[in-house]
Amino acid sequence: LLNEYGKAVEYYDKASELDPSNIRALICKGDVVCKVKPENAIYWYDAALDIDPKNVTALVKKAVAVQNLRSSHEAERILDDALEIDPNHVGALVCKANIVGEEDNDKALELLDKALSIDPKNAFALESRRLALQMKSAEDEISELKRQLDE
Repeated sequence: LLNEYGKAVEYYDKASELDPSNIRALICKGDVVCKVKPENAIYWYDAALDIDPKNVTALVKKAVAVQNLRSSHEAERILDDALEIDPNHVGALVCKANIVGEEDNDKALELLDKALSIDPKNAFALESRRLALQMKSAEDEISELKRQLDE
């Protein structure tokens, strides 16, 4: 499997040699590198962003890598940048919902509802919404139990 990733990296290197401004090759290389060394993927997403700072795909992928490696707050800031460029980017909406859902489930559901209004069949958004609703249900049950204990 590692050999296959190595081959993919070679192909993206070749594509980048032929066209150094090939943003897609840089993003795809970041995706492949992320499977093996996630901490190195950010470099390739940044390389794509050096060429096009408003590339929402690169911003979203960088945010996911940053969240997995370092900081949800930094990832949220990157997703805010992406959503400023494209407020209707479903991937950015869902990723941000998954981050903010850790602290504000209602805000997460609001973001997921927006994503699903844009792409009602988006599997990532549907699954994230299902999980957020489960979390909301659990939070409501806990609140009710606390209320009953206080009585």
